[in-house]
Amino acid sequence: MATMAHRTRPCRIGRFGRAAKAHFRARAIPARVLEPEETTRLQQKFDGLVEALHGSSIYLVGMMGSGKSTVGKGIAEVMGYYYFDSDTLVEQAAGGKTVSQIFEEDGEECFRDLEVEVMSELCSFQRCVVGTGGGVVLRTRNWASMRNGVVIWLNGATSILAERAVGDGTGSRPLIANEGGEDLLSATQEKLENIFQERKHLYQEADACVSIQESTDSNTSATPQVIVERCLDSIVYLMDKKKMELNERSKKSNMVNYNKLDDGKDTGGKKGFGG
Repeated sequence: MATMAHRTRPCRIGRFGRAAKAHFRARAIPARVLEPEETTRLQQKFDGLVEALHGSSIYLVGMMGSGKSTVGKGIAEVMGYYYFDSDTLVEQAAGGKTVSQIFEEDGEECFRDLEVEVMSELCSFQRCVVGTGGGVVLRTRNWASMRNGVVIWLNGATSILAERAVGDGTGSRPLIANEGGEDLLSATQEKLENIFQERKHLYQEADACVSIQESTDSNTSATPQVIVERCLDSIVYLMDKKKMELNERSKKSNMVNYNKLDDGKDTGGKKGFGG
């Protein structure tokens, strides 16, 4: 947490000019995370999904360590989408500072303000997969940006998240950075559990929830390939559900029109068959 002196420093916003947009494009091509044959299999399984989405982007939300970056790159690879990491773009907007440096020198509020601007910029892009920061759900404006696409929550046990965070190094994650002299794994899991409980109701606002665990009772993470497929399955389910809802609305609308005709009420100029 930044000191009061740090928090009073101005947070510089509004730096998304030509250079930053060029950076957006340069960072957009994902590195391969899936085996070529797995990519081909998934492309065949989900053939037509890209066209059905009509350019809508996909936003991955969830706790730190849930694998948003890896899974996001895998989804982008299968769908031929661009991939963006919102934290990387926040660092670019902050003049090259790391996330930890922004928290330390300018405060969390500055980071959140920059994050809002990044998300606002990204929502104007089409055919993108965006791996967001864990706290993106905290600001209402970010939800407004993400509602232009499909929001998927990657959810998993905090024990898995803690192992990943410790393995990657907690120093780069300011909200769970630990001082020496304590059980790092246990302390990290406790902090993650507290953060999760604070944000759970916000993550639940996502369009879909995808488990990163191998199975419901497992403390082992599923492979990136499995999680990517689950995400794409969830999008298909959401689209099928939306079609069904639209069909139901259409049926109800027709029933209302027929009832008006049967009751002899004004039908707004519409006539029945042969009228």
